[in-house]
Amino acid sequence: AAQFGRDRDADQPFAGLSVLDIGCGGGLMAEPMARLGATVTGADAAEDDLAAETAAIRERVVGLMPAVLDDLRALTRIPSVSLGSFDQARVEESAEVTARLLRAEGLEVEIVREDGGRPAVIGRSEGPAGAPRVLLYAHHDVQPPGDAADWDTPAFEPTRRGDRLFGRGCADDKAGIMAHVAAL
Repeated sequence: AAQFGRDRDADQPFAGLSVLDIGCGGGLMAEPMARLGATVTGADAAEDDLAAETAAIRERVVGLMPAVLDDLRALTRIPSVSLGSFDQARVEESAEVTARLLRAEGLEVEIVREDGGRPAVIGRSEGPAGAPRVLLYAHHDVQPPGDAADWDTPAFEPTRRGDRLFGRGCADDKAGIMAHVAAL
């Protein structure tokens, strides 16, 4: 009891203490800890809770994927090549669509342009007080598509083959944007 900062002379020195019995030692400590006032939860119960939470998350992700893929296809169709010889209005369009996606998830969003640079989309959401700050990074501009003859399908028309989606910028890095949006 003293190791837990408890009064060992009290009738139930472990009252209010929650203990997770992970089964080491065959649960030898569970019964005495419970008699001394602790709330004992077995690992099996914790595993059942985790399994239920995991199943709920999987179900949610499966439900979200059609819309996430639709948004990824829409982003991929925007030829947001940031090289100056390409239409920069399309880079602006990509920034606006990215901002709209982040706003739809409740983030405060601004599009920043520094010294003639390309638009950077910054989304913010305050976490709980004292929580660590998390940075999620992805970019919405893409590399030039190169020679059209090198593509089996048009570069900016996302095409599904099996379980994969192909198109310029689809993976690098518009999928990164959509991974963040889906997680939010």
